[in-house]
Amino acid sequence: MIDKYKKEAQEKTDSILRIRKDYQKKTEEQRLRFTPYIVTYMVEIARTFCRENPIYAELVMNSYKTKFNVDINPYTNLPKRYGIGHTSGIVVGGIEECGENIFINHGVTIGRFKRDQPMIGKNVLLMPHCIVVGKTKIGDGSVISAGIRLVNQEIPPQSLVVAVSQTGKPVIKEKKDNYLSEYIRVQGE
Repeated sequence: MIDKYKKEAQEKTDSILRIRKDYQKKTEEQRLRFTPYIVTYMVEIARTFCRENPIYAELVMNSYKTKFNVDINPYTNLPKRYGIGHTSGIVVGGIEECGENIFINHGVTIGRFKRDQPMIGKNVLLMPHCIVVGKTKIGDGSVISAGIRLVNQEIPPQSLVVAVSQTGKPVIKEKKDNYLSEYIRVQGE
C-alpha cells in the first residue's frame, strides 16, 4: 500500500518540478538533495495519503513542518503545477481556487480570514514574505511583490503589485515582463 502512495507522489513531484528552470540543470543526485524537491515530495505524499489514510497525512505534514518550517495543509486546493522557492516560512492554510503555475517563495502566507479564502489565478508569482488572505482575488498572470499584504482585495489580471498606499490599497502597475518565466517554464513556452 505504501509503495503505491510513494509511486504516485514521486510521479506528481517529478511532474511539478519539471517546470522549474533550475531543476532542469541538476544531476539526478543533486535533484534528490534539492530542498524544494524534498518538500514537494513530502507535500505530495501527504496529499496522496489524505484520500485513504488521514493519520499518515498528518504525520508527514508534521514532519515537513518541523524539518523545513513549511506548513502546507495537504487538504488545500493546490494545482497540479506549482513551484516552491526557498522552503522557509511558507504557510498555505486554505485556498478556495488556484490556477496552474503558481510559484510560492519563502515567507509567503496564504490562507483564510474568518471563513473567507483567497482565489488565485493561473501563472501567478508570489514573492517573498507576501500575505494573501481572506476574499482576496488575484487575476491570471499577476505578480505580488515582496512584503505585500493583501486582505480581502481584488487584483486584476496581468498586474504587478509593488506597494501598499497610505489608504491600504495595493499600488498596481501594468506588468511589462513575464517575471514567472524566470522561475518556471509556463505551458506553451
